[in-house]
Amino acid sequence: MTVTNNPQFRYTALTAAAVILIGLMVVTVVRVAGVVRASEPQQPYDLTDLSAEDLEKPPLMDEENAAAWLQAGAAAIVWTDVEKATIGEATLAPYDDWPKGQSSQVRAILDRHRGALETLHRAAPIERSNYGIRYREALDAEMPDLLGLLDASRLLMIEARIALADGDEVRTLGALETMTRLATSLQDEPTTITTLVGIACQRMMLTVAAEATQSEHPDIGTSEFLDDLEQKLPRTDDGETLARLFDAWTAVLENELNRRAAESETDSAHRYDLDRTQLFELRSELLGLLAVPYGTFPDRFGDQAKEVMFEPEPEAVLEDVQGFIKVIERFQVLEAQLQLIDTGIAMRRIGLEDGAYPTQRPAVAVLTDPDPFTGRRLVYETRPDGSLELALDGAVALLEQIIPKQSAHALAPIVLPRP
Repeated sequence: MTVTNNPQFRYTALTAAAVILIGLMVVTVVRVAGVVRASEPQQPYDLTDLSAEDLEKPPLMDEENAAAWLQAGAAAIVWTDVEKATIGEATLAPYDDWPKGQSSQVRAILDRHRGALETLHRAAPIERSNYGIRYREALDAEMPDLLGLLDASRLLMIEARIALADGDEVRTLGALETMTRLATSLQDEPTTITTLVGIACQRMMLTVAAEATQSEHPDIGTSEFLDDLEQKLPRTDDGETLARLFDAWTAVLENELNRRAAESETDSAHRYDLDRTQLFELRSELLGLLAVPYGTFPDRFGDQAKEVMFEPEPEAVLEDVQGFIKVIERFQVLEAQLQLIDTGIAMRRIGLEDGAYPTQRPAVAVLTDPDPFTGRRLVYETRPDGSLELALDGAVALLEQIIPKQSAHALAPIVLPRP
């Protein structure tokens, strides 16, 4: 049997498409062609200690499982087409930019979904989560309701914006914390689709966090609130997440190859092992891309992918690598958002302490270091009215290259009010 020409040996994950805040494209998580050799000696990249079964988490009691509360809360969201459109519009702009009458409509929707929100918030303090994905089943594995969880993140985003407008510090921070828990629970599952959806949820959270740094409400623009906000910001190791995602991909692939081979009448005696040398090279190349800002060479991903493709059929795994690259691009966007927010918090503190912002760029690390997405230093501009604008230089135009244009507001400038 020729494995490279057998489509049954392809392990594919499809992302949620046409969702307002994210533009996730179809991502192939596992494809075999050109990656497999039968019963070769072990190469430097050793996968013998990791199997698809190892990826499956031990069962948890519902009350100890953040994923159980998140899924229950998401399932409780039932809105009409009109309500869904209203929420969708409200996620695309800060509260102050909502059209007349939208606030009352959104508040009514939130009131009707108070039970769903309370259920979602139960997940925030729970450290462990398990969506029950059976990785050994590959294509047949049941995934969580990702569209429902995206709806939950959108509802939480709107709750945070309403609370921020009302000057409700507790509700604002609570909504942001739950959004972070939702995002990290999905990224903790090593599949491309859950990672991408988790990134989308985290981008929503950071969008509101950036708005919080700009608030002029007297109960929000305080040093105490800034301290609390800083503590709620997600700090994750993107390299570790990407490595775990890649290792899970290889483990599931190897498991699926041999399961299919065992079921085949013509190939049941073969044992398939992955080419460790080429896998190690690909893993290293992908991890190396994390440190190369997208804005320094936007077309590099396609070129880089072709250079590390497997022979003799380079095209066969191109979609697989592109799936990982989508994760890398979006990780860089998240890190750039974090740097912008960290800068906003740092400068807001200086303004509170000194009564004004420095007219010249201060020697603050987050201001002097290039951001990880554009590769440029942040824009720093004091205004005649005493306010301060901080921005990722050219980030919105770059972001529009990888996600829908209407979602690029996630990297909008931060304008801090006059102290």
